[in-house]
Amino acid sequence: MRPQDRLHPHHCRKCGQAVCGKCSSKRSTIPLMGFEFEVRVCDSCHESITDEDRAPTATFHDSKHNIVYMHYEPTTGNLLTSGPDKVIKVCRGMSFLLFFFGLDTRR
Repeated sequence: MRPQDRLHPHHCRKCGQAVCGKCSSKRSTIPLMGFEFEVRVCDSCHESITDEDRAPTATFHDSKHNIVYMHYEPTTGNLLTSGPDKVIKVCRGMSFLLFFFGLDTRR
């Protein structure tokens, strides 16, 4: 990593490693990690992500889902969201993702 990149490193959304812009020039979806839209990944991870890994796990009624209510059920790991459009979405198995972002209540 170049010295100037240490001030504002990028993070691969798959492995979490801090990398320079040159080493993270690729983007990919990673639905199993909650990234249904393309996000920055390091070049190494980009090569390891298969088409099967990129397959969407959710269907979208609208590309932007404003959230007015959110409920996390720790016993099942499900996250329920509801928006002003009255669309209810259930994200299954969010335990890892919520723990990663510090929202897991099971600690």
